Amino acid sequence: MNKLCFVANLPKYALGGAERQAMFIADAMSKRAFDVHVITASTEERARTVHEANMTIHELRGVRSGRVPTPVDTALQMWEYYRLVTAVNADVYYQRSSGALTGVVAAACRNVRRPLVFGSSHLWDATLNLDGVFFYDSPLEQIRISGRMYRYGASHSRVIIAQTEQIASLFRTKLPKSDVRCIRTPVLSPIQTKSGDKPYVVSIARLVWYKRPQAVLKVARMLPEVTFVLAGYGEMESTIREESAKIPNLTFLGRQSPEDALRLMREARVFLNTSEAEGFPNTLSESLSCETPYVSFYDPDEVICRYGLGAHVHSLEEAAAAIRKYVSDEEESRRTGVRGREYLLRFHDPDSIARQYETLFAELSKSHR
Repeated sequence: MNKLCFVANLPKYALGGAERQAMFIADAMSKRAFDVHVITASTEERARTVHEANMTIHELRGVRSGRVPTPVDTALQMWEYYRLVTAVNADVYYQRSSGALTGVVAAACRNVRRPLVFGSSHLWDATLNLDGVFFYDSPLEQIRISGRMYRYGASHSRVIIAQTEQIASLFRTKLPKSDVRCIRTPVLSPIQTKSGDKPYVVSIARLVWYKRPQAVLKVARMLPEVTFVLAGYGEMESTIREESAKIPNLTFLGRQSPEDALRLMREARVFLNTSEAEGFPNTLSESLSCETPYVSFYDPDEVICRYGLGAHVHSLEEAAAAIRKYVSDEEESRRTGVRGREYLLRFHDPDSIARQYETLFAELSKSHR
């Protein structure tokens, strides 16, 4: 039995799209006769190994609750990652999301002579982050080494997985000797036919600067006759909550579970994404799975425009006009939603994507042996 090791946070410790996608792949491989191990950070104050859902989970010791991690804490955690990667002794390793950890896992894989698959989750993984301009907050970034460690890890990965053809092309330009492949993200929620909706606009995102949540507030002010719902969490949460309270047609809900987020998308007439850059947004596939049109400032591989899934906008005025169209024209909203469902069935089928990963991991396991 081939042994795989995923180095990625469990969704219960970091509820983001990248974590959920990585665990989908790990779970799919555990059902395909792979011996799957997962190395994850945790909030527990002691390390432990548990067995869950046909997988072996190795949880690192977390920082004591209430204490801000220091560069020393992070360096010690990086050493624990390195130690565990070598101890697990898998045939193939998969690490998700860019950062200093990518370099640590790559170094450990080189030491034990095992192939590493790096799973990119953002456009900037192939651009700014490779250039050392790292925007993600971490203690190691305070001493300016995250970018260099990430570039080392990406350039020493056996295979780099990109979510879009655009990101794959950028990786090939920056790292011409690397094996870069594009594997689309699977839709993680059941595809369903919309049975009635409410004419409100929903936006769900992490509340960080590059997601531009304040743009949602500006669009809401431009359309006082339209109801807006904004949900999310992050470093800007207190600011967004305070500003939202001043907008009569906008409700701020804070952090939502995946189930509640899907309910909001299913009931909404339009989803609004104001992010400056993404990989392939989970909210795009989830919104389409609910047959809800998607209005976005970012369009991965221009699929929104090419397949008629909503509107790719470039200004607040364009966003307001697109929202006004879908809110006022229920029939056009319905047709767009149907196109979204057809697009997902054609390009983001979970079984098809799981088979691509199964083929990749089997290929690398065989070449290693």
